[in-house]
Amino acid sequence: WFNTIASVMIVSRYTDSELAISWILIARTIPRFFLGPVAGVIADRFDRRWVMLWLSVAAILSCITTALAHDLSSSGVFLTAFFFGLTTFPIYSVAAAHAHDYADSSERVELSAALMFFYAIGAIAAPLLASALIDRYGPAAMFWMIALGHVALIGFGLIGEIIIFTQA
Repeated sequence: WFNTIASVMIVSRYTDSELAISWILIARTIPRFFLGPVAGVIADRFDRRWVMLWLSVAAILSCITTALAHDLSSSGVFLTAFFFGLTTFPIYSVAAAHAHDYADSSERVELSAALMFFYAIGAIAAPLLASALIDRYGPAAMFWMIALGHVALIGFGLIGEIIIFTQA
């Protein structure tokens, strides 16, 4: 939710329109409805680890674009918000499906609980860190933080791929 606040702050910086704020929220949410099922099909047909890695690469590009964008028109802000939603929202679902690929049916409840627990930790810690970064450096800092998180996810995914490759 904190990225929603940062997006609203960016829109407020470039426009004085309350309507523009509602449009930015719509632009960020539309990808959930349209790309969610598409991402599911892609994740079912390809290795989920690589789907997550490529989504993270796209999310990094989205975050960098948003962080570096200055003096955007309303359309530019909406496009960056749409691309951000398009690249970031499917990652949790693909990650959960990937984790369940390696779980025994007797482990699924515990796995789901662990995923929600770590998601909750991130939902608490990320806004605290993001708010400090936004306060000190402005809204763009939050997108740099998210980009670094995706770099870490890519690193973790590649390490997993190397371990699997060396065990084969």
